Amino acid sequence: MPKAERKRSETEPTKAAAKRAGAAPAKKTKTTGVTKAAVPAARGGRAPTTAEIEAAARLLAERAFIEAAIARGEAQAAGPSGSLPEGATHELVERAGPGGTPKVRRKRFSAA
Repeated sequence: MPKAERKRSETEPTKAAAKRAGAAPAKKTKTTGVTKAAVPAARGGRAPTTAEIEAAARLLAERAFIEAAIARGEAQAAGPSGSLPEGATHELVERAGPGGTPKVRRKRFSAA
């Protein structure tokens, strides 16, 4: 049915009536369809603090550094004698499970 021919039911509010009542319609995000007002409610009804944001950023940066060091071969497990392989600067202390960050310890320093 075209918009011009559509009839509004008596109980269906109009945009003008909602505006007069002071109720703005909830806007939905394009990607998820979740209302923006519902997002802080999912976190206990409040927005994250600056300290929480900084802590999350530190964790992400730490994970990225460790994963990059492993990919470059700079973080490896120590050999049977306790020495690191050539080119490794960090020792893998503990392997992480799925989705976890492995723990590394700085072992070799270069005086370049």
